[in-house]
Amino acid sequence: MDALTVAIPTGIHKKGRTYGGKGGQKRVKDDVDDLKKAAEDDFAKVEPKLSADCQKKYQEAKEKILAQLPDKHFQECRDKAIAQC
Repeated sequence: MDALTVAIPTGIHKKGRTYGGKGGQKRVKDDVDDLKKAAEDDFAKVEPKLSADCQKKYQEAKEKILAQLPDKHFQECRDKAIAQC
């Protein structure tokens, strides 16, 4: 709720690397340890599956999201999410 997010079609999201707890707690820990790499990995997995028009918009969102890493607000959101797990 507190961080910039991107909505993607459910079918594409389900094939992503995080949907439904894919990778388990190890993936979660690895992602938390390197948020920028996790975001880049997520974008790399999803982007090729989008239409050309969506890819352009997705690229714009990607730039904004990567630019916010790792700012104080994003760290606070991450800590809040971890505490709720």
